[in-house]
Amino acid sequence: MSNVTVNNMQQEINRLRTGRKVKRAIAETSQACEETCQTIEETSPVNVPAVSDTSADIRAEIEALRKENEALKNAANSPLKMKVSGKGAVSVYGLGKWPLTLYGSQWNKLMENVDAIKSFIGANAARLASKEGQQV
Repeated sequence: MSNVTVNNMQQEINRLRTGRKVKRAIAETSQACEETCQTIEETSPVNVPAVSDTSADIRAEIEALRKENEALKNAANSPLKMKVSGKGAVSVYGLGKWPLTLYGSQWNKLMENVDAIKSFIGANAARLASKEGQQV
């Protein structure tokens, strides 16, 4: 036999051995997974939802969810909230998604110019964007 044929045969034998090893490893892993799943099923409490919910229970839960939803809506329309930030600035919450944060001196400067800001907003009201349901 030539060296090429012997080498090819040795490569084929090695490939088959490797394939057997992989198959064996897969089988062992599969068996271990099945055993683990069985252990979990045997030792874990099963949380099965109650099937005996009556329509009165469901209506009561819906009503509770409606009240909670209304409370959340009202919280969104609550007055502005303020706090002092970690860096000593004043943060005003409730104007948008993020707080408006300025240092005290910046707030003072802003408040000194309230009339000018109101005048500017009034003069440019047609060009200004606003949130739904709110007027400029």
